[in-house]
Amino acid sequence: MNLTVGKIPKKVIIYTIPVILTALVQLLFNAADLVVVGQFCGSASVAAVGSTTSFTHLFIELFLGFATGVGASTARAIGANDDDRISKVVHTAIPLALTSGTVMAVAGILLSKPGLRLLNTPEDILDLATAYIQIYFAGIPAMLVYNFGTAVINANGDTKKPLRYLTISGIANIVMNVIFVVAFKLDVVGVALATTISQCISAGLVVLNLMKRTDASRLDLHRLGFDGDALKGIVSVGLPTGLQNSLYPIANMTIQSHINALGSLAVAGCSAATSVAGFVGAFVSNFYTTSLNFTGQNFGAKKVKRIYSQARYCLLFSVITGVVVSALAILFARPLLGIYLTDSPAAIEEGLKKVYVMYPFYAVTGVTGVLTGVLRGIGVSVPSMVISIFSIFGVRMLWLFIMIGILGFNNLYVIQASFSVSWTIQALLVAVTYFYYKKKILVPLENAQ
Repeated sequence: MNLTVGKIPKKVIIYTIPVILTALVQLLFNAADLVVVGQFCGSASVAAVGSTTSFTHLFIELFLGFATGVGASTARAIGANDDDRISKVVHTAIPLALTSGTVMAVAGILLSKPGLRLLNTPEDILDLATAYIQIYFAGIPAMLVYNFGTAVINANGDTKKPLRYLTISGIANIVMNVIFVVAFKLDVVGVALATTISQCISAGLVVLNLMKRTDASRLDLHRLGFDGDALKGIVSVGLPTGLQNSLYPIANMTIQSHINALGSLAVAGCSAATSVAGFVGAFVSNFYTTSLNFTGQNFGAKKVKRIYSQARYCLLFSVITGVVVSALAILFARPLLGIYLTDSPAAIEEGLKKVYVMYPFYAVTGVTGVLTGVLRGIGVSVPSMVISIFSIFGVRMLWLFIMIGILGFNNLYVIQASFSVSWTIQALLVAVTYFYYKKKILVPLENAQ
């Protein structure tokens, strides 16, 4: 899809729907893990899998930020019709994914148990959580190859093929979950193996797609290597993005430690509510990908008015979607949590505390995502990182310090409110930043035409 021409509302919708569906299928990886262990192993296994989320994201999000750099670099080169640069980005992206993924996998496996202990993971689930997380980390190189390759495909305006590939691997994941857990009785080890194998399947399909392409994004294995200019372009956007994204799990690790201190029931309930929240967020946050690639292509083509227009439509669609989906998730929260937590009504009650406090604010995250996509699409990545340091890390930590450390209000309502407060402040600051760089970069480019 050429994003520099055509009716914007229609293209935003056509482009975004597969992106959302892809994110939903990707979320099924972890959700299938939780559902299967919840149905066949019990709430302790659910808590074990859920307790690893913040720790795994600490490693993953840093390097996934480079996927944004790959997408932004590719989109701008496509808009400028620079085939040579497109090829250099593609052949730099894959070895970067493999190298960083291997480093991350080794570090994650070695640090998993000490890291879980630092998070106050309850002793009754520590061994289960460690077994799950170590196998999960083994699949990280494949995960990064999939995400880096998908960034190239999405930048070309194609969001359907990544959905197709992830659907195939997602179905394989669910089938293997049932086989490993029900037939082989492997508990959390089984779901971790299923997830890792599925990630390899999705990565292989994306690589095959890139190898079979006939345009400038075609992957030739003999040309793999690090091009200095391409790597610089990826890192200039990807590093601040990765650092920003890694702040979320760092802050969430502190939050998780407070939740862990409340016991296994609170951990299980919040783990289930977090999984459901991922699906809610997928409907809202993936307008970011649309905004990023629309902006990247049109910035490369110097079509500034289309950047303004797509930003307005993405904001409108993301906010409406966020309000509707959040309302539905709140309305059906109890039966949704019951899918994960079949043996513990008390754990469901704990999960509902997270639902009622956090879910109503998901529409706010849509504003942040869309405007951040515009900024990164024009090559501005550091300011959003600074805002995240302040709002996601600083505000959340300050909130917890004041409410729990000073005032002594240590309960799930207060803990989860840290998300709502920080999201609101972040959205306001990103909006101010967007208007600043609109005036500084986009308006002069528009006037020069």
